[in-house]
Amino acid sequence: MTTDGVPNDVINNLDPLSLIIFIPICDLLVYPGLRKIGINFTPIKRITVGFLTGSAAMIWAAVVQHYIYKVYFITLSGTEDLSDDRCGDI
Repeated sequence: MTTDGVPNDVINNLDPLSLIIFIPICDLLVYPGLRKIGINFTPIKRITVGFLTGSAAMIWAAVVQHYIYKVYFITLSGTEDLSDDRCGDI
């Protein structure tokens, strides 16, 4: 996998970094803003929204991975020719 100069340690730590960034944004901006317009998020509602967001992210990752396999790897029928070096440096 080519990372275009990004160290592997950074890629492995994207999930914790995104949590460090987005939790304060939600706590300080999103939820108070929703409260001001009359939408009160109880802890159960926050958990539910988080679960649905995580589920949507996993579905998105599965779809993207499907297209990666479809484009870059030989299909089960074996009819795809990869001699034109479309894969690059895998």
